[in-house]
Amino acid sequence: MVEVRYAWPDRSWQASVVLDRPLSIADVLARAGFHQAHPGWDAAEAGVGVNGRLASLDAAVQAGDRIEIYRPLSFDPMVSRRRRAQHKARQDKQKKETKHE
Repeated sequence: MVEVRYAWPDRSWQASVVLDRPLSIADVLARAGFHQAHPGWDAAEAGVGVNGRLASLDAAVQAGDRIEIYRPLSFDPMVSRRRRAQHKARQDKQKKETKHE
């Protein structure tokens, strides 16, 4: 059996699929009814993983695996990192200026 999970901050969706032969992640998602439960959601664009590791839709799964469907990031980590660095630089500059007064 393979578990399929998709989670939001306040709820989750999950399904179990019994493997009768080797299947790809895409096949398991189809059998689990993911596309019917979430019409218009593109799992390939959002990303999928197996047991916590990023995987492609054509990757094979085995009994006991857990497939996770990821959500898109709500922010760009590089933009956030850049903003934090700029904020820290301004604070450091202000501290330096107040020391010399």
